[in-house]
Order: sequence, then structure tokens, then C-alpha cells
Amino acid sequence: MKYFLIRACSKIGRFFWSWGFLKFILWTITLIVFFYVEEGWRGARALAAAKTKWEAKGESFDYNRLIPPPVPDGQNLGTFPLFQPGLKADTYPKFFASLIRAIRRDIPGGNLPSLGNQEKGELPDMEKIRSELASEYMKAFKDPPPTQDPLAQLDALYPFMADLRAAANRLPFCRFAEDYTSLPVYERELTLEVSQIKIAKILNLHAVLSLNEHQPDIALQDIKTILKLSFGLAHEPYLISGLVACLMNVNACDALNYGLMFHSWNDAQLAELQESLATLDPLTDYQLGLRSEIAGFAPDFDYLKKQKSRIGTFFSTVTNTGKPTSYLRNTVFMLWPDGWFDLSQSRMMNIVLGGIVLVNPKAHRAYPDQADQIEKQSLHFSQRWDIVIQQGIFFEMFAYPILNSLPKFAQAQVRIDEASMACALERYRLAHGVYPDSINDLAPGYLLEVPYDPMNGQSYHYKLRPDGTFLLYSVGWNLKDDGGAAAFTLAHSTDPNDRTQKHGDWVWPTFK
Repeated sequence: MKYFLIRACSKIGRFFWSWGFLKFILWTITLIVFFYVEEGWRGARALAAAKTKWEAKGESFDYNRLIPPPVPDGQNLGTFPLFQPGLKADTYPKFFASLIRAIRRDIPGGNLPSLGNQEKGELPDMEKIRSELASEYMKAFKDPPPTQDPLAQLDALYPFMADLRAAANRLPFCRFAEDYTSLPVYERELTLEVSQIKIAKILNLHAVLSLNEHQPDIALQDIKTILKLSFGLAHEPYLISGLVACLMNVNACDALNYGLMFHSWNDAQLAELQESLATLDPLTDYQLGLRSEIAGFAPDFDYLKKQKSRIGTFFSTVTNTGKPTSYLRNTVFMLWPDGWFDLSQSRMMNIVLGGIVLVNPKAHRAYPDQADQIEKQSLHFSQRWDIVIQQGIFFEMFAYPILNSLPKFAQAQVRIDEASMACALERYRLAHGVYPDSINDLAPGYLLEVPYDPMNGQSYHYKLRPDGTFLLYSVGWNLKDDGGAAAFTLAHSTDPNDRTQKHGDWVWPTFK
């Protein structure tokens, strides 16, 4: 046995020192070098072809062209102290504590009462709101509120709101002082977006409380402030900014509708609200978001190509998992050929920019049937083993704007259309005592023109109910007239990835 082992080890040793083994090593190295060179050539060729294709269609990959133009400080709401980078307590003592309270829920006094859900028929519970506001005041200031007035309590919790409303009323434009180019997009903090969401919710609550206290003039300024901030955020060259703007628009429309339910607005106020709503264009914002995804992330592909050790961090950040990448995955990333980055970029460029045609802002249209077809094709694309190996994580990141964002922008557009028509219907009722028999009766007296449903290009559905209220709705994502059955009522799927807004009609909430 001992003799056998010695002979075996001797033969193995001679093999590793033989000319045959050396040839094997040389051939292996040659094949590896050839593989990396070939994949580099293939990726560079695919990327060049994709850029040529889209530039011929008028697209630009210059991120600087997407950055909103500067606005003079004397006309810019974005210069308000709350929105300045590096806000510190010693710089803006009046704003800092209440801003932190506004953004973080774990700070005493940082929780906002619920305003219900209008789409589900849930109106704000005013008694509960009063109780919760008093409780938040106690947490923040360690003393009972000096007044039972919920508006006064809210103003004490967030004292910057009065100044913010005044600034929004005085300054015609909104452009935030963002640093667009010094950091990779995926390393940029979302402080601005997070703060805007909470500020919009505070303004929304303030508007509802003001309407409940018969102060529609204050509520009007709250809503117009939300819409102006939303307008500024929607023009940021980031898809996430556009999505946040859509959410803020929903907040504003909810407050507006609360006033409509109780007939709190006069004709002049309704006309002002319509004028503010007319500045919003979610369909155009969607296209800006897609272009920003491609132009903004293009330098990051080159950066990660040179810094492959950071791909794991990139993956965790973009997919928002918060989990560190495993050693094995980091090792795999380090072995990626440079050409795979170019190949990933070219394929994702084709997918994302292909979504530009899913809306036509000039025609006031979105095309959900085409979007669903692209989604099916993209999911099939993502299941091919060769593509998953080469750029699986990039597909997860870049496919999201196409597969998930358009319904939110389309629904925001419908919500804005319906809000403007609801204002016009209330103006008609103020003038005639009843709502019109046809939605077309609103133009040209109360609307320049009646908008068409962007989902199918046909008229919005409208009819009077026996109780004197009206039913106004879009056919929604499924392009099917469900008779005014709201989207959430038809979402019976148990699939966690199922999106409620793809079911049923998109209905403007009305109450008797």
C-alpha cells in the first residue's frame, strides 16, 4: 500500500511538471483571456448600437440636460430654510426641531393622526384626531396643550408651516438646491423626498382641520403649497421624485375633496384650485423619470466597472434590502467581464427607454395594454439563464420603472383630471343649484375643455345619483367599465405582487 501511494504521488508530481500540464495551463489562460476580450467587444458593440438607435430617435444621454434650470432666489420656494442642504439646529433653530419631528416618527410628537381613506368611504374621525393631536402635543412639550383647538396644537408642533404657506403664496416657482452630479445616483440620500412626503401630510391635515373650522382660505393655501412643492419635486431628474410627487398630489386632492363634500369652497377658491391643478402633468413626469434613470445611472455603470468591489453595496442600496452582500456574491461580481456592464446597460436602455412611448402627454394618453405586453416580454427576458447570469441584478433595478411605476403616474393623472372636473361641477352647482346632467355642460364656462380619460381616450364616465351626488370615474388600468366599482373592491387576488390599482375603476370619491 505504501509503495502504491509513493508511485501515485510520483506520477502526479511528474504530470504537474510535464509539458502537457504546461500546455493545459497555457490553453486555459488563452481561453479565459479570449472570453474576456470577446465579451468586452460584444458588450461595447451592443452599447454603441443602443446609443445610436436612441439618439436617432431624439433621445439624449446627457444628464445635465435633465437638470431643472436655476430660479432666482427671490422667486424660488426651494430656497425656504427647510429645504437647504445641511440644515442644522444652530443655523435654523426655529425650523430644526419641528422639521425633525416632521420627518421622523420615533421623535416625540412626530406621529400624525389618520385622515381615513376616501376611496374606501372612510372620512376623518375628528374626535379621534383631536385626541391624538393632544397626545402628540403632550409627548413633544411635556405639558397639556393650553388650548383645545387642534389647529393651534398642530401649529405649535410644526411652527414652520405658517411661514411655508406664506412663502408659497409669495414665490411663484419651486426649484430645490440639489447636488445632481457629485455622487453616484445610488448613493444619493432621499432626505428631500422623505421630508416632502411628511410635510405634505402635515399640510393635508392642516387643510382638513381648517375646513372643519370653516376657514377655507387657510385650507386653500395649504393645498396650493402641497401642489407647488409637488411641482418642484416632479421636475427633479429622479424617478423616485416623480413618484413622491404623485403621492403628494393624492394628499392635496383628498383635502380638496373634503371641502367639496361639505360645500366649503366658493367659486373663486375653486377656480384657484383648478389653476393650480392645471400646472401638474404626471404623464410628462413619467417620461422624465425614465430618461433620468438611464442618463443618471450611465456614469454609475462605468464607475462600478472600475470599482467592482462596490457592486454588492450597489445592489443592496438600489434594491433597498439593507442586507450586506455575501462574500461569494462579491467574488462573483469581481469576476464579471467589463463587457457585461456594457451589455447590461444596453439591454436596460432598450427596456427603460422603450417605456417612453407608453404615454403620450400631448394626446393626454397612457397605454396600459402596451405596458402589460412589455411587462410580459420583460419577465420572459429575465427568465433566460444567460441573461440572468450576466445582469440579473441590473434587470431587477432597471425593469422596475417599466413594470411598476406607470400605473401610479397614470392614476395620478386621472386623479388630477377628476379633481379639476369635481371643482367645475361644484362651481356649476353653486351657479345653478344642481349638478349638470352631462359632464360636457362644464365647458367652456367652468373648464376650458373637458378632459378625456387618458386610459382609453374616451370620455370620463359621469352620471347623477338619485341622492343628488354624482358618480365620476375612469375605466382604470384594465380598460373595462366596471360600473363605478372602485379598484380596491375588485382586488381579490392573494398574490402579494398583485397591484390593486390594476383592478376596477378609478373613482372620484363622493359622499352624501
